Amino acid sequence: MDERDLKFWIIGIGGFGGRSVDFLQGLLPEIEMFAIDSDEWDLNKLFLKNKILISDEIYAGRGSEHNSDVARFGYHPKSKVVEDLMEQNAGKKMFIISGLGLGTGSRVTPEIVKIANQFDCIPEVLSICYLLWGENKDPKGILKSCFYELHNLQCGVSYFDEEFIRKETGKLRIKDSFEKLCLILKGRLDDLLEAERILSEVFYFQNKGERWIAFIGLKNKKPCELISFKNGNYSKSMQIQNCYILKSIKKDNIINLKVEYVNNENERCTIENTLKNTNKEFRNYLLLISELLQNGVSVDNIYKTLINCEFQDYELNSWQAGILRLLRRYSSQEFFNENYLNCLDCKEGKLELIEGCYKCPICGYSRS
Repeated sequence: MDERDLKFWIIGIGGFGGRSVDFLQGLLPEIEMFAIDSDEWDLNKLFLKNKILISDEIYAGRGSEHNSDVARFGYHPKSKVVEDLMEQNAGKKMFIISGLGLGTGSRVTPEIVKIANQFDCIPEVLSICYLLWGENKDPKGILKSCFYELHNLQCGVSYFDEEFIRKETGKLRIKDSFEKLCLILKGRLDDLLEAERILSEVFYFQNKGERWIAFIGLKNKKPCELISFKNGNYSKSMQIQNCYILKSIKKDNIINLKVEYVNNENERCTIENTLKNTNKEFRNYLLLISELLQNGVSVDNIYKTLINCEFQDYELNSWQAGILRLLRRYSSQEFFNENYLNCLDCKEGKLELIEGCYKCPICGYSRS
């Protein structure tokens, strides 16, 4: 058994989610999997051992599309069964597989994520979005509400939409491409399990007239990873939400860093091979800064070291100045006041923050 198998578990929600975990259990027998559905008729067709019914009626395969009470699952008596399950698996990574149409997957997935967050179960949602296939509509805004809730809950979400599925499978209907979809989900699971997922914040700056972007990973609100590269496509006007750094280390000890985020149109996007998107000098500094952060060196000391490094053609709108401004956000005010508010030129003035730069009111000296 792979050691990682003991550290995560999988829940399938609704008709598609239940059938998916039923199929994946044969490929990954060591992993604990559960199916949660409002339709007893659908659950009874599964070979999976762990099944949880969250409705008191049989809907003959029609599920929660005809069961409005499921939309209030958080208030349903059977939600206690799910809470007990989460408590037993507290602290373990949890993958949720669901189909987003008009059924149980759309209605219950956000509620399950809320319960998982209460017990620190670290949820990651993998969803097949097939609502727009055929003539299906969303008159009650069920799917829109589901998307909105999942993004607000700040859990990891991977959507596989109509266009993606058609391209990958060449099929138009879920039932015609089900096994291939399950293999795609398994591939995504493997990718996520190989990578460490780090919540990050985004920062924009100028490097000699060029737009650059930086992502800083946070653990317990403290910086632990830094990525930066030339920003050709991402502007401040474009909202980047739910942003994560995915870090994996290959067998040859090569570090691979990806960035995942949600854009203005609620699409999950990935920036691949971020270390290759910057030049060698900056890449070495980024790796060094990240390594220092992970080994407990304070942001204050890293700031002090970087400000004394000699970069070619240092100026206010340079890469070094941009990274210093980013680190300044996470350094202590006491450290900064003590070391960097006295003017280094005239030695008399106190630097003042003006338009993003520190300037001396006496001699005009300025720096980032």
